[in-house]
Amino acid sequence: MADNGMKMEKILVVDDDDSFRSFLEELLSHKGYKVISAPNGTRGIELAGLELPDLIVLDVMMPDMSGGMTAHHLSENIATKDIPIIFLTSIISEEQEMMVDNKDGSYQFLAKPIRAERLLEEVKKALQGPSE
Repeated sequence: MADNGMKMEKILVVDDDDSFRSFLEELLSHKGYKVISAPNGTRGIELAGLELPDLIVLDVMMPDMSGGMTAHHLSENIATKDIPIIFLTSIISEEQEMMVDNKDGSYQFLAKPIRAERLLEEVKKALQGPSE
């Protein structure tokens, strides 16, 4: 987890499942990312505005505010509108992921249960920015 003199990329994890959120925090921090987390969309919006993460990993199905509504609020704030988001959802299968990926690359949908290697691959791609 050496810094190598480079900026440590910050990832905000927003998920209402405590054990899954802890799993993501551990996985990402072990790979050298600075991880902050929120148990719901409302807190996720607050933390995104305060912390300005490089990436948001966002659960779609949450009780207080859906991931879609959370992303909508983030997109309306000038400070957070350009932060890439990886949505995690159990409402699509891994095979359906390709059909819902948006073309501009600002959102990515991954099916739960998520494979750690796949998530890390998508995190790396999202942090590199859209390819031209």
